[in-house]
Amino acid sequence: MNDQNFDSESIVVLDYLLPLLKQRWLVFGGCCLGAAVGVAIALLQTPVYTATAKFMPRGALGESNELQGLTGETGSKDWRQVRSDADIAKYYDASLKTRPLLTRLLNKEFTGTDGSRATLFDLLTQKDQDASDLMEFALEKLRKDIRLDSGGGRIVKLSYTFPDRRLAADVVNALLDEFIRQPAQTQRTSETVEIIGGLMAQVRSDLNDKESQIAREKSKTLDMTFQTPDALLAIAALERDARMLENRLQTLSAEYAKAEIRRVQTQRGSLQEIDVIDSAWPPLRRSNSRTRIVLVAVLLAGILSVGLACSIEFLRSLQSQFAGHAFWTYSHRARRDIILMGALLFIAVGMLVGYIWLR
Repeated sequence: MNDQNFDSESIVVLDYLLPLLKQRWLVFGGCCLGAAVGVAIALLQTPVYTATAKFMPRGALGESNELQGLTGETGSKDWRQVRSDADIAKYYDASLKTRPLLTRLLNKEFTGTDGSRATLFDLLTQKDQDASDLMEFALEKLRKDIRLDSGGGRIVKLSYTFPDRRLAADVVNALLDEFIRQPAQTQRTSETVEIIGGLMAQVRSDLNDKESQIAREKSKTLDMTFQTPDALLAIAALERDARMLENRLQTLSAEYAKAEIRRVQTQRGSLQEIDVIDSAWPPLRRSNSRTRIVLVAVLLAGILSVGLACSIEFLRSLQSQFAGHAFWTYSHRARRDIILMGALLFIAVGMLVGYIWLR
């Protein structure tokens, strides 16, 4: 019984392998054609290099700050509450691709391939492009070529792809420097201190006015003729308002002290928002490996050739079983039209690929 099952399974496997054996030259030719196309693409493609740097957000491991005990908070994002490394990568993907930050990066000068100094904007754009769209084109290209991925363990990987391997590393390091030096957090805390300071000045002015009114009302009540119930109630109301202003002033004073501490903290810690674990170095290997391109082309061509071989053998078996069917008569008539349609489709796809390649 087992021998019969083994024989039936072997026969099924051989039935699947039979079309490949019959169409062996088709499969071989398809693989060779795929290899030739892959080699051509690999030779025509411009080599690009990807430089990568690794950094970690400060506080990601729960490290303490010397001012944390005074304020009860660090004034920055509590990364310990973030559940996944992917969320950290998404946060920095948005933070490192803002328009002001990338604009400052585009205006920085770098050493080009020919050794001359030029801004990154000039290196990414071409002279024959429309001047009105140059900045948007450069920003879009920069956002596309900059990648942020999770490196595990709260580590974020920042990478940039460019044909010049040294320039790719310089751009990654310059982007990290610009991000570290941006004063956004310090500016926000300074504005908070100014707002609270203005509120405190207003409350002090109101409190002084209330105290002056209380003093005037009390000076009037020194005369017994002015010690009426209404006058005493007015003095009590003014004293109540003064106490409320004093309490508000104390609350604002405490908030002002916290804001001052946070401002000092951000001024001292704004350069330490992230800890760069490994700076970017010029990569030695190109990102678009030629061997990988050829292997992918051969694999795709092999799959298509096998599918074509199986389809041919399947149609032949149907033709032998249903030789008198009208389908085969019309298929012979339509063969020329199908070949023409295929040729036109091949030309259209080639033109589309050429347009995308040369654009």
